[in-house]
Amino acid sequence: MCGIFGTIRKQRRKCDISALRGLALVNRQRGKEALGFFDSNEAIFKRANDPIDVLADSECTKWLDQSERDAWFIVGHTRFSTRGKNIDQNAHPFQYGNVIGSHNGCIDAPQHYTVDSEHAIDVLDKNESDYQTALSDIWGYWTLSWYDNRKDELFLAMHDNTCGIVQHRGAWYFSSDPDHLATALGVRDTIVLNSGDVVSFDSNGRMKYRKKFESDMSYSYKKDRRTSGGSTSYGGYSTSYTSTSASTKNWPDGKATEDYAGVNDPDNFVKDYDAEYRKIWEEYAKEYDAV
Repeated sequence: MCGIFGTIRKQRRKCDISALRGLALVNRQRGKEALGFFDSNEAIFKRANDPIDVLADSECTKWLDQSERDAWFIVGHTRFSTRGKNIDQNAHPFQYGNVIGSHNGCIDAPQHYTVDSEHAIDVLDKNESDYQTALSDIWGYWTLSWYDNRKDELFLAMHDNTCGIVQHRGAWYFSSDPDHLATALGVRDTIVLNSGDVVSFDSNGRMKYRKKFESDMSYSYKKDRRTSGGSTSYGGYSTSYTSTSASTKNWPDGKATEDYAGVNDPDNFVKDYDAEYRKIWEEYAKEYDAV
């Protein structure tokens, strides 16, 4: 669920806000409930409203203009909620200690977190961005983007999800769906992250591949995504859970819920299978929903 996108300066003197706005609009297909941003100065702006309306707001424009002048990166997020009311406080990004970050996907989080994504940001802070230690025992799938001020680095990690990165006109750009980069920027030479890939960016715009993340969980959901030569084909979700009938599936907590084999896609626009995930997740996590 949700969409993550962003830009990192390289040779450019300023971040490209026009391109960032374009990425925000295409990521609206992944989340229409809220739009939020954070930057290298640890400035945060987020509103629980349709991204189209947020982008038209004068306060958002003022924030983006300031960030364009002063920051070496800007990360955005569109929300499709799994847990927690749709209010400004529950929109991404979240800040815990020295880490600010946003999350696209679903994770199993303790009850005291209003939004499941907060758990990932909190443990990344507590483990000083040692993502292997912080995330290895968390069930779920994600694209995560976070900034750690102790390192002055922006991290981008993907596990059982999708994310694309491209270098274009003196800057890096990334988005949850690699095709978004072609739509917003008109480019096709996209780096498609594989599950477990982690990259970091520094203030000089240098990108570095980090040690591959390995989950300790024996069960996982996976998106089947294959990209080659700029063309993309989409498969469905697969799972290593065994289902004894069409109506039961074994979950980590032993609960049984419906096995949703299809995707509700009345517009025949199967670009994001998270509509299916949301239905499953709401059943799994409803007992934790904020009142």
